[in-house]
Amino acid sequence: MDDFMESSMQPTFRTASDEMPPDREKYNHGQGVMATFEWVDLGNHTYTGIYDGGATNGIIRLSEGNNIFPESSGLTPTMALKFLIDGEPSTNILANTSFEPSNSWNFFANDFRTRVDFFENEICEETV
Repeated sequence: MDDFMESSMQPTFRTASDEMPPDREKYNHGQGVMATFEWVDLGNHTYTGIYDGGATNGIIRLSEGNNIFPESSGLTPTMALKFLIDGEPSTNILANTSFEPSNSWNFFANDFRTRVDFFENEICEETV
């Protein structure tokens, strides 16, 4: 974890690619599972863009937002959707339940959102 605090996140945020920048260690969300998915448009909605005839196939990744330790109180679930588009970079959506660990080991116990409340812990908030 020493390297984590000394490394810059800028290469990750500034890289427009479906791959991580070269030589970039994956510190966050290192534990997860992946699967393919298909978006089936059932109509009767006002969604646009990728939901309205854009991408239909993608990759979903369900991951743990924190490192799990014996004293952990529960999971910090994160979901990433990567919509694959021919000839273009993918369109991606990231959703969390919270930045804070839950009190549950059930990955789906809480709703996923693209905008979550900030840290409750003042030290964590100031660090970010």
